[in-house]
This record gives sequence, C-alpha cells and structure tokens, in this order.
Amino acid sequence: MTAKGYLKYEYPKKLVRIETGQGTLTRREYDTTKKKGYNIVTGKLSFEINKILDSNDIAPTLVATDMEKLYVVDNDGLRRLSLKEGLRLFGYPESYKFNVSEKEGFDLLGNTVVFPVIKAVAGRLIDSLNKR
Repeated sequence: MTAKGYLKYEYPKKLVRIETGQGTLTRREYDTTKKKGYNIVTGKLSFEINKILDSNDIAPTLVATDMEKLYVVDNDGLRRLSLKEGLRLFGYPESYKFNVSEKEGFDLLGNTVVFPVIKAVAGRLIDSLNKR
C-alpha cells in the first residue's frame, strides 16, 4: 500500500501556532517525539477508511460512527473488518448471532461495552479492595 502511494510511513503531525504581528498562523509539523506510523494519503483512495487495525500495534478506540469504516492489515494490503471479527473484538462468543443488517450490527457494536475488559477491570478492583 505504501509503494502504491495509498499509505505514507511518517511521524504524526502536530498543530503549531505561530504568533505574528497580524494574528496567529497555524500549520502542521511532524512530531518526532512520537513513533512513526502509517497515514492515509488524502485523495488516493476510492473508499473511505477511518481507522486501520494492526495486530502489531495499539488498537484505537472503536466507536459507532467508525465501525463500518474499519480496515485491518492483511498480508500486503488492507481489507474491511467483517461483522464476525467485530463481534470477536468485543468479546462475543463464536455462536452469537446478530439478527440485524451489517450496518445495524456495526452501529450496535460501536455502542457496546467490551465485556472481557470490564470483567478484567472489575476483577482487579476487587483484588485491590480485598488486599486492604
């Protein structure tokens, strides 16, 4: 994807404000204090992507407005996240059936609390309280 010009491996950009005698100018500059990552090159894609999930990186927050626009790294390219994969991410059992359209399913997932995470946090809180 990088070789084709769809993605660019670069530092994230930060907003820089410059005060002048005539007002404030703003521009974006590379933030070299943060690690590099892949950025989507504007105007190169014929489909909309909001977030790219990579199993080798930290996952972004998943919200209802983004769920249908999630892509995953797959071999040398990207592919759309399936509803079944979305269910797995949120801790649903393999046997769980969503009797809704894919769009409705992604909207519902985006408003879901991830049960395994809540369970793990609650367990740590209980352990911490029991040690007092």
